[in-house]
Amino acid sequence: MSGGWPEFIRVLLSVACIGIVIQWMDDIFDVERDVGAGERRFAVRLGRHILPYSVILALSAAAFDWRLAVAIFLGAFSVGMFGWWKGTPSGILLWLELVGAVSVSVYGVGWLLTGWALSIVIFLDVFDDVIDLRHDERLGAPNIAVHLGVPLSMLLALVALSASFCVSVEWTVAVLTVLPLLTLFTEWSTDYIEPPS
Repeated sequence: MSGGWPEFIRVLLSVACIGIVIQWMDDIFDVERDVGAGERRFAVRLGRHILPYSVILALSAAAFDWRLAVAIFLGAFSVGMFGWWKGTPSGILLWLELVGAVSVSVYGVGWLLTGWALSIVIFLDVFDDVIDLRHDERLGAPNIAVHLGVPLSMLLALVALSASFCVSVEWTVAVLTVLPLLTLFTEWSTDYIEPPS
């Protein structure tokens, strides 16, 4: 690590803060599906108060490492937009939103960091879909592993992870370190309720 432990800790904190924001955003989008499965996420319990908390965390992530926070958020936004292929919430054309998000990221943090962020987000999304395959099939939720199959999905995840390691071992290790902690926090803060009949 070029900057030593203090620099790596700043990277970890930035990744953790922006990771929580992205997780909350995902939970809000999936609220109907999760409640249908008997799960009420922490983001849902926060309700409308999630906005100020999300802004605080996003600003904290930027304070620790603004380039990393911007790249990861816009990478997650860009990859997540593929779930809106039938039509975006804003009504703007999907490809236009994708080009806009990627262009802002490239302009703000450079193509290398943008490419890394897209690679690591693709890995996380595909790997998560493989793990949640049966769960998502039961609920009828979008899942790339359903369309590609598990072997091809795992190959795509491996290629994306390899690409992210090629760009930066430090950033990639930071994400892989934060991931299980974020997963544990999500599980710990989730209320399990009786699914509606």
